[in-house]
Amino acid sequence: FFRLVNEEEKLRWGAACPLRPCREAAPLLARCASRRVLNLSPDEFAQLMSRRLIPGSDLQSLVTGGQLVGLASCCLPGKEILRADSMVAGPVVVALSGSQPATSYTGVLAKVAVIGVLTEAGLQVFLDRDAASRLAAIAHGLTA
Repeated sequence: FFRLVNEEEKLRWGAACPLRPCREAAPLLARCASRRVLNLSPDEFAQLMSRRLIPGSDLQSLVTGGQLVGLASCCLPGKEILRADSMVAGPVVVALSGSQPATSYTGVLAKVAVIGVLTEAGLQVFLDRDAASRLAAIAHGLTA
């Protein structure tokens, strides 16, 4: 985990928690976390890696279409999932649906996943171009 140290980071990641998960923690958190894990279909995961943003208005249709699972865990209790004002902004784990956990060199089972942030603008990931391209290729491989 990284500590949020300045106002720019707090605006980007939300102020709910002073910590944000590091990129290397995403596969483990995807397997172990019970909240704030969003599972995206391979096509949508690849699109997110390419565009780095899914607008908030698109999230609702992805939930309805079954291409996004887990958004309810990012909402206030007792609120409707498909309402923008019910979502709690902040870090999320974005996992590739359909990816089977693989054993890493440490012997730990891990899924394909990245750290993202849920904001008023939508779901956003901050990855360098190479990492995003590799993950998009993995997602495309599941749709072939």
